[in-house]
Amino acid sequence: MFLLSFQYAMKVINLSKAPEEERELAVREANLLRDLNHTNVLRYTDSFEANGALCIVTEYCENGDLSEYLDKRNKQKMKLEEDRLIEWFRQIASALQVHTCSVITYIWQIIVHCTC
Repeated sequence: MFLLSFQYAMKVINLSKAPEEERELAVREANLLRDLNHTNVLRYTDSFEANGALCIVTEYCENGDLSEYLDKRNKQKMKLEEDRLIEWFRQIASALQVHTCSVITYIWQIIVHCTC
């Protein structure tokens, strides 16, 4: 018999005093994660409301997330290599199955102008 152990992460979004627009964005985020199924996107496990907060449960990323990585690079004043940016862009486009040229151009402009 095998005993499997899994770690999860939970994002807690306090909605108790949030305006309606912020509440809708939080629910959209949970729904988007639930509907995405791709190797380059966190695996969604569950979402629920408790004590005025929306809780989104996902797989745990042992090495942190992209935001943490970029923050660390910024603090160290280290620029990202173009090859890495291109690979991330490819992964993001693949995960979102982006087909619209204007959206791809917009995302590319954000990546190219990143101060990381």
